Amino acid sequence: MDERVVQGERFGFELFDFKCSTDNRKQRLAMSKLLNMGAQNQVKDCTLRGLLDFEKATPVPIDEVEPWTNIVKRFVTGAMTYGSISYKTYTALAAEY
Repeated sequence: MDERVVQGERFGFELFDFKCSTDNRKQRLAMSKLLNMGAQNQVKDCTLRGLLDFEKATPVPIDEVEPWTNIVKRFVTGAMTYGSISYKTYTALAAEY
């Protein structure tokens, strides 16, 4: 892989910085396929999900699953931080609820 494409710490989006500077459509398509393959492999190594091995299991019976109405009650504005939403959004939500 081109040294210009991957440098430093990997976050999974470095490949998208690389631009193919050709007007040849076939070359652009080939480069696009290579970048997509590389991005998929790279993201796999850069995400928690990509580092886990999942095993097949029997599904949980639906009557043992917590209803969504109970789950959404835990998503309250007090649990949201200024890092995840803007101050303006936070204050608007807090005033609403």
